[in-house]
Amino acid sequence: MIALKKCRIKNWDGGEITPLMQITDRIRIKLKYLNLVQDELASKTLNRRFHDEPKRTINDLIRWCHGAMGMYSGTSLGCLYIESDLGKDEAVVEHVVPVSDLVNLYFVKKVSLPLLLFLPVAKISKASNHLLRDSAKTNKDHSFPFRRYSNAGLTAPLYTHAGDSIDLMHYSLDDHFALVRETASKASGLCNDEFAEVFEAFAIEELITRYRSVLGLHADA
Repeated sequence: MIALKKCRIKNWDGGEITPLMQITDRIRIKLKYLNLVQDELASKTLNRRFHDEPKRTINDLIRWCHGAMGMYSGTSLGCLYIESDLGKDEAVVEHVVPVSDLVNLYFVKKVSLPLLLFLPVAKISKASNHLLRDSAKTNKDHSFPFRRYSNAGLTAPLYTHAGDSIDLMHYSLDDHFALVRETASKASGLCNDEFAEVFEAFAIEELITRYRSVLGLHADA
């Protein structure tokens, strides 16, 4: 089962501030900023630092939201995908779809930001992460997101948090969203409330359907 960290933050009236509330507020604030800078990004006169800032914003936002959902290296499980025989001290949380591609999906393909939170994230070793940094900065085919891992030479087996092995060459984005649905379904026995609440609150199922062709999902998936 995916291990999500319980939120213990209290607001001014003593009520609990849930991960869903934190994520909703953070996305709302960051979307305002990103909407403000979109026109400026088209300018060729802007310095490189400003052009890099939206990328950092999306990167930081997605990582922060994953942290609020318990998907970070300090947890015993956390991510939907986990490298086998992984020691806690050597764990790295890695975007299977690289951040540069996420930025392109948001700014160019106009994919809704909450949907980007549910693209695959894997907990892998530092050695595997080093291979990815050296040879696989981007992934041309989002339909099969883990082919980037295979092409980079990763050999350690990868498993879903449900214990099923991943075929790096043939595991598709359709397979990933099937796992997301299963994880968000309380009937599956795999779900934690936080994951299901975020999935439902942002209507992720509707977003999957809306952006099916952009993400490279099959029509009958």
